[in-house]
Amino acid sequence: MAQRKRAKARTLSVRRVYKKTRSYAKKSIKGTSLIQPDSMIYGAGRRYLSQLITPVTSRLGVLGTLSENAVLGTGLWLIAKKSSGAIKNIAIKGLVAENVLAGDDIAQMIMNKGSNTTQSSGSVW
Repeated sequence: MAQRKRAKARTLSVRRVYKKTRSYAKKSIKGTSLIQPDSMIYGAGRRYLSQLITPVTSRLGVLGTLSENAVLGTGLWLIAKKSSGAIKNIAIKGLVAENVLAGDDIAQMIMNKGSNTTQSSGSVW
């Protein structure tokens, strides 16, 4: 008599489930130092840049006081997109500074809209 072939034992494949590890934010103060040289570099050169772009901003009468911030902000955004390293960091910090100044100008416009006085302290705070 011929022997029967034994059927292979079939095992169920078990799908492994891996536990996801949670990532937590570090509680270090890296990057939040009080002295930021790249911001200081932009602050030192802003007055010079402002004088250089005066012919351009005088043509943008539609924006009024925001024209200087718009032109500098656009230039800094392009520099931040195209560069790397320290130049990119300086451009990013300058862009933040221009946004702050633009926000201050907008707030002054809103506050002065209700009154006829045009006093401006020039302070962001």
